[in-house]
This record gives sequence, C-alpha cells and structure tokens, in this order.
Amino acid sequence: MKFELYKIMINRLYLATLIVLLLIMITDVFILRDGAFEFFLRDYDLISVMRKADNMSDAEFNEFYNYLITTYGENGDKYTDSLLVPGKYAATRIIESRLAIYYSFALEKYSQTQHERLNFVRTANRLGQQAVNQGDTYNIRRNMNIINIYSQEIDFGRIPVVNDFEKYYFSNTLIDFFILILTVLFSSTVFSNDKQCGINILFMSAKNGRRTSTVSKYLSIAIHAFCISFLFHFILLLSLHMKYGLSGWLKPIAAVDIMSHTPLDINVLQFVIITAIFKALAVIAFAFICCMISFFSYSNFFSYVLSFAILSVFYGYYFIVRSPNIPEVFRVFDFIFLTRIIEYLNNYYTANLFGFPVMWYWLHLCFWTLISSFLFGICVFISNDKHKQGGY
Repeated sequence: MKFELYKIMINRLYLATLIVLLLIMITDVFILRDGAFEFFLRDYDLISVMRKADNMSDAEFNEFYNYLITTYGENGDKYTDSLLVPGKYAATRIIESRLAIYYSFALEKYSQTQHERLNFVRTANRLGQQAVNQGDTYNIRRNMNIINIYSQEIDFGRIPVVNDFEKYYFSNTLIDFFILILTVLFSSTVFSNDKQCGINILFMSAKNGRRTSTVSKYLSIAIHAFCISFLFHFILLLSLHMKYGLSGWLKPIAAVDIMSHTPLDINVLQFVIITAIFKALAVIAFAFICCMISFFSYSNFFSYVLSFAILSVFYGYYFIVRSPNIPEVFRVFDFIFLTRIIEYLNNYYTANLFGFPVMWYWLHLCFWTLISSFLFGICVFISNDKHKQGGY
C-alpha cells in the first residue's frame, strides 16, 4: 500500500494541479474576498476585547454594553472622527464602535432565532395532535422529536458569530469542486496506468497477487482521498484565521445565521469537523467510481475522459434534483449532496423509515457507503476470478 501511495504522490500532473488549486484557494481568501468581509473580525485585538467581555459578570457587561451604545449608537452610527479625542487611541475607538455593531446585531439575531425555534415547537404541538387523531405513527414521533429538540433554550453567550465567515466557509462550493477534480487525477488511472506500463503482468506470477494489488490500490485511494479533503479544509481555515482571526468556535452552531434552524446540539468546531468528515466520505465514494472505471480501462486518457464525464453528469443531476418540487429521495442518488451536507443539517429533514423519522443525511451516507463497498467488492471478486483463469 505504501508503494501505491508513493505512485500517487509522484504523479506530476496531479501534483502540479494540487499546487495550482491550493494557490487559487489561498489567493481567493487573501486577495479576492475583501469585499465579502467588509464587516469581518479583522483584528486580533477586537477578538481579545470580545473574549474579555464574554467573561464579565452580568452587571459589568451591562455597564460596558450601555457605554458602547451610548457612545456609538446601537448600529455604530454615532461614530465620527470627533470621537478620536486625546487619551483614546484611534484603534480603540474603532474596536469599540465595531463592538457596538456586533453586539447589537447578535442580540437581535439570537432573540429572533429563539422566537423562530419556539414557533417550531408550537407548530409541532398542533401537527402532533392532528397526527394522534389520525393514528399517524410517523408524524407523532417526528413532531415529538421536534418538540424535544427545539424547546431547549440555547445559550448563545456574548461573543457573536459573524455571518460572513459562515457564509464563506460553510457554503463554499469552490473547494469541493477542486477536491473532486483532484480525485479524478489521482484515482482514475490507478489501474489503467499499470496496464499501459505492463506492470500488472507481474502480479499474475504470484498467488493472489492481483487481488492483493487491487485491495492495496483501493485502500491507498481511500486514505489519500480522505487526507486531501481534510488538507484543503485545514488550509482554508488556516488562511481565514491568518487573515481575519476567527472566534466563536465553542458557540452553538445554531448561533450561525444560516444554521439557526438546525436540530444539532453541537458547537461550531464540532460542526466543522462533522461536515469535513461527510465531505471526505463523498470524495472517497467518487474516488471508488473512478477506480472502477480504471479497473476496466486500458487507457489513461479514456479513464480521465470518462471520469470527468461522470462528474459532469452528477453535477448536472445535482442542479436538477435540488429543486424543492422534486422528492427528497432522488437526492440520495447523487454524492454531490454529501459535499453540500449543510443543506441536510440546517433543518429537521427526515424520511419515513418504517414509521420512524430518520434524518436524510444518514440514509444518504449509508447509501453511498454501500455503493462504495459494492464497487470495491466487485473489483476484488473479478481479480480473484481472473487470476484463476490465468490472466486477462
């Protein structure tokens, strides 16, 4: 397996593409995204002040917050150059004025979020009663779950999670596309390249040589796909942290504006890890499809073309079935939705599985795990069969 990983890493086309795509992503963060982060937390000093405020007592914080809105207004609209009086550094005034904006925004947003979640509970109570009258077991259980999940009050704390970062990181589609392109490059020729070079003949001289080679190739592809997916997400987060300074990692994920309706009771850091794992598993599933193509192909060029064509088909299917008018079950057949896992996690989306409500993302994950296992099993089985027949 080490040899297979080594062969992936010395693929010059793959390495060149990897470096170029990483540079594009980093450039996008450090140069092209300034407009999107107009009100982002750019200063480490600002984060430091926010953390100190988060540790204040209620009386201290109320006094501090009253000072902010009295001096700068609830929306920071009172800030003028005249506030830069002797004894106060300009940087301090800028930080305080931005704090007035962030805290006012956070208080309003969190209050609205709590109100919306309570509305979910009221609606679930009404619909649950209707389900009881109709004897609808699935909707009884589903609405009971909604009541249990959304009736819990969330402690948002005082450090607001700024919306721009979440919109950029959690809804970023460019990074997923880059990873899938790289997946084609490192997995679609893993078998066909050996056939073109004649290396595969060597495996036929040993008992179970072809089966061992097949297992090693699939395992190395799975490991590399998982690592490359995490590498991109890690470098993206590191780039954002270096430029803007990130805060609020331990706040509940519901504090993020685009995730305010999520049923998950986890913090932002846990959510980032979970979504990265789901995306890595989606990359592995696609890598196994590319491996399957390479397994039956004798040409690297044909493997590349067919793999890219299949990727295009999956993307086309994604844009068609993501319409709200199409039943949710059709989304399961496209692994692209696993790379957009946020679309499953931002609300309580469930399927009726024998009368029990099951979150769609679990069904999606199970489906593609089975598909990946099936593709792997077919290639291993054929490898055994061809060895018994004496080769190709």
